[in-house]
Amino acid sequence: MGTNGLPAYNPYVSKIGYSDNKFTASISNSFRYRDFNFSFLVDGRFGGLIKNVQDAKQWGSGTHPESANSYRLKDWENRDSKDYKGSIMTEGLKIVKGQLSTDQDGKIISDTREFAPNDIPVLWQNWATNYYQSGPISAKDRTFVKLREIVFSYNLPASLLKNARFLRSASVSLVGRNLLYFTGKGTKTWIWINLPPPVRITRLHR
Repeated sequence: MGTNGLPAYNPYVSKIGYSDNKFTASISNSFRYRDFNFSFLVDGRFGGLIKNVQDAKQWGSGTHPESANSYRLKDWENRDSKDYKGSIMTEGLKIVKGQLSTDQDGKIISDTREFAPNDIPVLWQNWATNYYQSGPISAKDRTFVKLREIVFSYNLPASLLKNARFLRSASVSLVGRNLLYFTGKGTKTWIWINLPPPVRITRLHR
């Protein structure tokens, strides 16, 4: 903790993981019964981290659903109290004096910091804004599995096409894309809003 009771800021670039997925996988199959066809495609990406920008911005603006809680209510109820400092006093150690010095690669040269138990209350809004917008907290597991596509098709009877000069066969298809999506907490909302709606198209085959 910093001397102000808020999370201490790390001024150095630190590795918290990799953005690339460890692997991807998919499965597809198709079934046919008389003139009807059904096929599906399920795929997913596994591993890797992604920054949930929407989540971080919501915490920064105070609009995140989880930001409305008893701490925020208590701060509001005591907003006119001059002696009131805040509803949050996190457990941990605060830096009371000293300094950490490192080289350009982040290796410690000297560390004269001294610590003491944190005893500084702060407003929930100030604490949440600092904590939930930090890189390690806003980085989420980007693993997901998606029902990417299903297709229902019907092959038109040849009797309907016997007078067609340029068609020997034809089918009508109902296609749905991105119908189901499974992922962990913190990434579902961010990715879901970027999914296109299901698509319905009709196809003719010569």
